[in-house]
Amino acid sequence: MAKLSSPATFALILLNLAAFFSLTFLHSRELWLALGLNIYFLEKLYLFQPITSIFMHAGAGHLLMNMLFLYQVGMMSELYLGTKKFIIFYIVGGVLTQILSFIYIYFAFENEKFINLVGASGALCMLFGMLATSVLYSDKKAWFGYFAIVVAMSFLPLLMGINIAWYAHFIGWTVGCLYAKFYLKRADEIL
Repeated sequence: MAKLSSPATFALILLNLAAFFSLTFLHSRELWLALGLNIYFLEKLYLFQPITSIFMHAGAGHLLMNMLFLYQVGMMSELYLGTKKFIIFYIVGGVLTQILSFIYIYFAFENEKFINLVGASGALCMLFGMLATSVLYSDKKAWFGYFAIVVAMSFLPLLMGINIAWYAHFIGWTVGCLYAKFYLKRADEIL
């Protein structure tokens, strides 16, 4: 039997699907709000929200787009980092991206405190930024091409009237790029 080359990527996809279909089956808005990242994080001290919100999605289309992106970028990232580093990077970086996105929401939308941040796209853009910076760091044109993809996926849906957390994409991209710069610098020092 052949060994699965990206087991963590497939596990994350299955976890996202399980979370979505479980919440859909339970049809519980309260649970969806408890697991998304929102003002409950501060008011009710739902400290688990930064991690659970990565696995929540606003609808089937949102889930489908993120899982296709996770399949592509996750497999490349897992092969590049190795499974253990990939899992740690995805979870820690995804949580950091969610917390930074929450801070942005908290201060940018002062009059509208109840925004429920859900989805894996910030974490996915983090992976994308890490790949673009670490693999393509010597090819600036390719790096800007990848960044253009993040810009397009952030603003084209808004132009079509689809409300997305565009800021999470840019925060994730930045976290991924900074990680790659730090990781590459340390790798160069060691070598």
